[in-house]
Amino acid sequence: MSDRMRAHRLAFALVSLVAGCGGAPSEPSATPAPAPAAAPPPRADSTPAPSRLAYPPTAKRPETFDMVGMSFRDEYGWLRNPADPEVTKWIDAQNDFTTANLRGFAHLDELRARFQELTRSTKPALQEIRSSRLGFFGLRRAPTAPQPALVLVDALEKPDAGRVVLDPAVLDPSGQTAIDWYAVSADGKRVAVSLSTSGSEVGSLSIFDTATGKRIDGPIPRVQYPTGGGSAAFSGDGRSIFYTRYPAAGERPEADMQLYQELYRHTIGAPIERDERVALASRRDPGRPEAAAPLPDIAEIELGHPAKDGTIVARVRIGDGGDCLWLVGQPSAKGYAWSRFAEEADAVGEVKASSDALYVLSRKGDLRGAILRVPLRSGRLADAKVVVPPSDRELTDMAVAGDALVVFDILRGSSRARAFDRSGKLRGEVRLPARATVNAATATEAGALYVMVESFTEPLSIQRLDARTLDLHKTPIFGESPARFDDVEISDEVATSRDGTRVPITILAPRGVSRSATTPLLLTGYGGYGVSSSPRLDARRRVWFDQGGVLAVAHIRGGGDNGEAWHVGGKLGRKQNVFDDFIACAERLVAAGYTSTSKLAITGRSNGGLLMGAVLAQRPNLVRAVVAGVPIIDMVRTETWPNGRFNMTEYGSLRDPEVRPKLLAYSPYQNLKPAAYPAVLLLSGATDGRVDPADARAFAAKLQDLTTSSAPVLLRTWMDAGHGMGTNVFKRAEEDAQTYAFLFHELGVTYRSKAHAH
Repeated sequence: MSDRMRAHRLAFALVSLVAGCGGAPSEPSATPAPAPAAAPPPRADSTPAPSRLAYPPTAKRPETFDMVGMSFRDEYGWLRNPADPEVTKWIDAQNDFTTANLRGFAHLDELRARFQELTRSTKPALQEIRSSRLGFFGLRRAPTAPQPALVLVDALEKPDAGRVVLDPAVLDPSGQTAIDWYAVSADGKRVAVSLSTSGSEVGSLSIFDTATGKRIDGPIPRVQYPTGGGSAAFSGDGRSIFYTRYPAAGERPEADMQLYQELYRHTIGAPIERDERVALASRRDPGRPEAAAPLPDIAEIELGHPAKDGTIVARVRIGDGGDCLWLVGQPSAKGYAWSRFAEEADAVGEVKASSDALYVLSRKGDLRGAILRVPLRSGRLADAKVVVPPSDRELTDMAVAGDALVVFDILRGSSRARAFDRSGKLRGEVRLPARATVNAATATEAGALYVMVESFTEPLSIQRLDARTLDLHKTPIFGESPARFDDVEISDEVATSRDGTRVPITILAPRGVSRSATTPLLLTGYGGYGVSSSPRLDARRRVWFDQGGVLAVAHIRGGGDNGEAWHVGGKLGRKQNVFDDFIACAERLVAAGYTSTSKLAITGRSNGGLLMGAVLAQRPNLVRAVVAGVPIIDMVRTETWPNGRFNMTEYGSLRDPEVRPKLLAYSPYQNLKPAAYPAVLLLSGATDGRVDPADARAFAAKLQDLTTSSAPVLLRTWMDAGHGMGTNVFKRAEEDAQTYAFLFHELGVTYRSKAHAH
């Protein structure tokens, strides 16, 4: 799994404009709910009308539950049982209600067709690239395909000389099977692929022959869950493969089946029953692996691609909050010897193996980061030498290519990079595009470094970085967008948060759209897990811009937009800073005249959905409309989910007496009160394994009961979709159409049918 994929494990399409979680709507109930009265058109001011909509009835069934010695009362806990037929009927009624409300938008069919057109006309670039002696592998979706396929090209400069190795649509014509991730052997003759269905992210590992595309081994079950993810790496000789494995039936209680990830080794062609668990030695006693403490229950093992000598570096995240330990596996007379290279307290952010050394991004003593070098023959962090000391740069990654060390850093969500020789002598600043996201894609044994480059207005492209001239050279591999964005102007704004912190905002507006109280503006944010709201192009944004809309990206704390300290500033007991930052951004955009409250909408997904819920509870009068996708809402129950255990390393736990009062103070579900709430659209996936879809259900029921305004509170549940990964891309067009119809109606946008000139 690449760093780019890892960074998005928790925040699918977080900076896409209302990116869809996809899936098909549930089947209509046998007796459709009566169509509700259409919501009144948006008002010129933000004062809600006194009348309320006639929502589908929701029973209140008060119950009390205990958590860490505290009692909580809930009237909608019954909605948390998806096996209850009454819950299914309630979901159907809510979907019918949402459909009836959105049906009143005259251009819904046209919007749907427009999003289908944009999706089918978009040609994505090659992504998740792996190099091998046979060529370059990557994932690419053909314009007419529902899912990306695994392809092989001889050279990145000659992408047409390639072929499809594995197409999920051939395995499953419904388009519901997706590649979670893949690994490739050093010689390129074999690939291992995790496959899952219906957005579930529950994957099994199969090994395919590259030449024929035939399955030659597997499937190996339980390698991937949405909790801790999954990973695999071939041994240097390609005869065996290391993979992640979750407990089998009878090994752990049912509640722990998506925890306790371990590392196993499988010999290609041998029975799976003979696979061996890898005993991981402690750093204190690498000679006695049997004495090592087991990995914690929330371990997330991520295996890197083997280095030239077969060395495999593995990151073990301890939950999703950023803490991790590191393992190194090296070929030995007995196969492989694994050792603990770094512990959590060592604050190691990245480890990359070269032909003779391990390069380490260390944040110990300075969150901005330094680069260390460890001789490969030593393999001990204690023998590290500093080659790039800390500076004012917020380091994010590094790559070794030939005799060069390329070090990446971040500012306001955009990438920068410097090149050094491998001893740490500075060669200079790499000439990168301004306001761009640049990530290392792959390095070849010959020393070429390829990077992925993307901006708000240019699609993803693969470029070769010359570490001597410090220039980028475009390859023929690039995405093609069906819409142009050369008319979009980008500007900067700054908001001042409650504690005085200055929070950057990036504003995208079509040329000719000026600051005005009548300008529709969509503000998006995430603010968690160190994930950055970085520049990326999404062709679907063209629909928003074509209607005179402005998009603003809030670079709030909790994310990594300004480095790890920025992340830490919105983590655990400091989570309220995230909400304060976002509220300050919304207020600044109105105060500076970019828009007005009645024309302002906000959106976020997953952790960004938590942000939406907290803002709703704390400032119901802040905006006119809210779209919250797959939202985390109930912080009391969150840690009881399988994936909630992983999330608590970011949010904290009720069991922590210092964090508990702060967590309870912002938990959206517990803090809803009667108020005139704005229009709300909640989006949920029934197969979501990362966020309990019951959160959205209970939140919708409670909001519908407590709101005193006529603005609608709508819930759309997609029955064959999860958190967003692995979703059939064409099914997202339906969600996109409904979302935009909701926003245009609530913000009073007069839809122009033929506005898409770009």
